[in-house]
Amino acid sequence: MFNLQLPDNAEGIKQKLADFRVQGGDDVVISQILPYNEQAVYLEGHVFVRQVPYRDGMTLNDLLHSYQDVMPEPADHAELVRLQAPDFRPETISFSLA
Repeated sequence: MFNLQLPDNAEGIKQKLADFRVQGGDDVVISQILPYNEQAVYLEGHVFVRQVPYRDGMTLNDLLHSYQDVMPEPADHAELVRLQAPDFRPETISFSLA
C-alpha cells in the first residue's frame, strides 16, 4: 500500500500529482473522510452487507457472523484497513476469513 502525502497548498498539490506516475494494474482509491463516517464500519469486496453502525468494543464477529454474510466462494484471506488519527494514515491488518 502506498500513501501519497499532499501538501497544504494548491500549487504544491498540483505539482505532486503531476509528478506521480501510476502503473498498469494499479488500484487507486481516494477515500472520503467525513464526520458522519466516524460512527460506521464499511465492508468492501465479496460481502452482502456494506455498512454497519460502529459501537465501542466491536469485533470482526460483529461484522461477519458466518459465511452466509459473504457472497459464494469467498477467498480465505481478508484485510482490515484502519485509518489512524490524526492524519488518517492507513494501517492494514491481514487475517484468515475462515
